[in-house]
Amino acid sequence: MRSLTTLEAQFLNRLKEAIHNRMPDSLVERAFVTQPQSKGPSLQVALQMAGHPLLVYFDVLIYGTRPVRYHLETAADDQGKLCRGFWNRLLGALNLVVPKSGERSGRLHLFYEVRYPDKELKKLGEK
Repeated sequence: MRSLTTLEAQFLNRLKEAIHNRMPDSLVERAFVTQPQSKGPSLQVALQMAGHPLLVYFDVLIYGTRPVRYHLETAADDQGKLCRGFWNRLLGALNLVVPKSGERSGRLHLFYEVRYPDKELKKLGEK
């Protein structure tokens, strides 16, 4: 597996904290980073829903810094749609770009644009 960018590492740390400190009403029980199916620059994150043995796979592409953009893509099935609440908690529901998000060609696309304070961006290596 390739090395992570600083934005990807920050995202995975936030994901780890969200799973570790999960709310009692959270539908997501566990998360895994898996080897991506494609050779592109995206990560593949698998979420396991509470009470379900199956994993929901998301391709996650992270780019930009002002704002940081997250593009999450999965199958447009019931479990994929249930995960939207988890991503809204992690990345902020108000950061969801609704006009770009939605179902296309049997895939669910979620676009988030997160504006971090300058202090946080400096920690991530942004000048």
